[in-house]
Amino acid sequence: MNERTPLRRRVAKTVIRHQYDAIASETGLFGGGGEEGEEERKKQSGPAACLGLPISDALAMILVLSSMTTAFFTDILFVNLACAVNLVLGAYCLYQNRVLSKLPSIRELHNRLREQTNSLRGENARLNRSVYRLDMSVTRMEAVEEELAAIAGDASGGVRRLIAATDEQRMINREMEEKLKAEVLQTVIGAVVRSDRNRDFLLSPTEMESLVVRLGLIKGVGFDEKKFRQELRDNSSPLDFAAVHYSLDAIMSVLRNLIRGHSGDIFGEDGNIFSLHSENLTDAVADE
Repeated sequence: MNERTPLRRRVAKTVIRHQYDAIASETGLFGGGGEEGEEERKKQSGPAACLGLPISDALAMILVLSSMTTAFFTDILFVNLACAVNLVLGAYCLYQNRVLSKLPSIRELHNRLREQTNSLRGENARLNRSVYRLDMSVTRMEAVEEELAAIAGDASGGVRRLIAATDEQRMINREMEEKLKAEVLQTVIGAVVRSDRNRDFLLSPTEMESLVVRLGLIKGVGFDEKKFRQELRDNSSPLDFAAVHYSLDAIMSVLRNLIRGHSGDIFGEDGNIFSLHSENLTDAVADE
């Protein structure tokens, strides 16, 4: 344990010195480039920070000169040895001052690191403010998202209700149309029966004209007289056509167009003899 402690100390000193040299060599971080940096380092380096570089150099020179002078005028061995030691120490002191003057001082490095720390603290504070603003923005976005989700839920519910109401209205309209068709058919059949005054199941020309007038006066129903007469001619027997009498069976076969509705009849899509107008028929029923 005791043998490893000096080794650890030397390693620690070496690492610290290496880091110190690396930091000092980064002039972009600590500045000190050029003549101004050289002068600043001379003012704040090693012994010169306490005594000043000229004083330290003067003392070293005095030590060297006094040792040389003493050794020149004295022949005593011990005095010569002491002068040699002083001479070496003075030269080493001068050399050490030159080396230390080129390195930044601990105070300078500390000041530079403090400036960088303050700058990083300011940047950290700005980042914290940015993060806070982002958190507030995220909170507002979440609130907006919840409101939009609620609105979308209400809207989807309203759309479902609207679709259900539309389907129900469509069914009601279909049922009303079927009832109106039945009522119109009943009215047409009643007009045909009333037109046969002599109850012989044949319509004379006079009775036919009366039937045509009655069919044209039915409210809510469009009546095409030409197609009706043409259909009667096509569905009547030669005997009935020659006698200018129409049987009720032929007329009833023509009335099947109304039962079939607006499509699938023998005249095609626009060839209905009877066309049902639900709006007019509704108004007519309301007037009655």
